[in-house]
Amino acid sequence: MPEDIGNGAEMPRELIPHNENTRDLVNNEPANPYEERVRAANIEIDIPDRFLNTDHFPEGTHVDPLTGLPIEEDSMRLQMIDEFTDCIKEGKNWVVLYSDADNLKQANKKYKREFGDIVIRYGAARPTQLIDQLNLPENVSIYATRQTGAADETVILILDVNEDQIEQIKGLTNPIGERKRLQDPEFTFSISAVALSSTGEDLQ
Repeated sequence: MPEDIGNGAEMPRELIPHNENTRDLVNNEPANPYEERVRAANIEIDIPDRFLNTDHFPEGTHVDPLTGLPIEEDSMRLQMIDEFTDCIKEGKNWVVLYSDADNLKQANKKYKREFGDIVIRYGAARPTQLIDQLNLPENVSIYATRQTGAADETVILILDVNEDQIEQIKGLTNPIGERKRLQDPEFTFSISAVALSSTGEDLQ
């Protein structure tokens, strides 16, 4: 079933394709008229390959064709819950990083859905690129998912991290939210982000 994006249009969901990552799925989407200008302004809209690797997606995963990220539902949600539960049982540390692209409704209303798609892509690309740049070791399990194929939220679940790594991840909430201005069309990209961890005072 497609997802309603809230402005009368729908975003289709795709079953996981049979290739090493979902980059091909994203590349097969129609060209976006704003993409070249956004790239020229150094505004991130590409997801790192590690988050698109289908080896980590269970069978039956639905993929968002706009970003290539898995949608957190059904088999994907169950796999994440199982790994999260095991992490807690084994006394390992974890972080959940939640980010939400700002002003999506404004973008859709002012510049139509094509520009709204760029806002969604930025909202997913910015946090995943910053996480990727931390070069966390292979033993750390990382999932980046979209809540639906139409949402502006990205959730990143990071399991089996040490306290220093937790502080690094938490420190990303400010750079994730850094404002980036596009002149043509005139728009300010920004993201709201929060990190919840196993060492947080609210969980003690």
